[in-house]
Amino acid sequence: MNWACALRVACTAGSLVLFACSGRTGSGAAHIFSTELQVSEAAPGFWERELPPGAFLITARERDIDFRMTVKVAGNSSSLADEIPRHGYQATVITRRDPELVRVALDNADDRDWKGSASLDIVRLRDADTPPDARELGFVSFGEGGIRLARVIYAERESSTQRFREAARHFSAAKDIAARADANYALAFTEYLLRMDNQAAVIASDQARADFEAAGNAVGVHDAIALHAMSDIEIGYTMNAAQKRAKRQQLFDSAVGRLRVGLSRLPGAGTRVFASRAGHRGSAGRTGPHSHPHRANVARTRRPLGGVLCRLPDLRTGRRSAENCPTAHTQRTRESGMVQLRCEGE
Repeated sequence: MNWACALRVACTAGSLVLFACSGRTGSGAAHIFSTELQVSEAAPGFWERELPPGAFLITARERDIDFRMTVKVAGNSSSLADEIPRHGYQATVITRRDPELVRVALDNADDRDWKGSASLDIVRLRDADTPPDARELGFVSFGEGGIRLARVIYAERESSTQRFREAARHFSAAKDIAARADANYALAFTEYLLRMDNQAAVIASDQARADFEAAGNAVGVHDAIALHAMSDIEIGYTMNAAQKRAKRQQLFDSAVGRLRVGLSRLPGAGTRVFASRAGHRGSAGRTGPHSHPHRANVARTRRPLGGVLCRLPDLRTGRRSAENCPTAHTQRTRESGMVQLRCEGE
């Protein structure tokens, strides 16, 4: 298989990550409500209900759209976001001592004409007077990470990684591997897209993969493998010195191999799409480490770079091939906004 064909599999690395399991419901928890909400610019997802006293876990998972979740209760409002493109997971915990009307809104943070959906779940964790367990503390930390990602100031957004690591530690104490997988995966994408720390993204994606494996989540395994491969590609493209050519080629070869493995883990067949953001500080989409734009603004400056991964060079021959690539680009570029990669498996 030539590089173009091999990286048709690799391109899948972008949004192949569409769905991943959330943490399990705890032994003392009671499921309250689940629904699938359609989300668009014209019609945001919305849910409201009066909930009795207690602690409640509210989660929403993206289905082919980026959104921002806002939870309103008793005059207080919290907004959450994530860095995972179009398959993110947002969660928060609310605790009330009296019955309260709770409203959840899911607002489009993607292209104005883009449509998708969200799976919304409400779980009662405990009575209001019962102390929280380690699992609940994990979701509290995870939610704080999402709240920080919804803020404007870059330093506050960047600090979300501390909360995701803290969440993973709580989930470890609670022995909730599925929830820890989500925390590590959120951390990995935040390192990759927000902080642009590819080495940290590799470490976190490997931790997420191990947890997805243990939880029996085949799609999560695939997604974590894809993210590791994407990080390797980014690392490889920073190696320009001639003496690093062999290492660079090794990273590209490894990325292709990982993506083939990842594709083999997917249940069923068909095309997988992965939307990934590319950019550099100082570009139109990224104005520096202290002035990061809202996710919605970044998403709406999307520029198609469909053939990027399909055009990885073979450094042994110095040749590139555009065969079977969805878009003919003569070289890889880093631009602001979102990268849309669509590739098909063999």
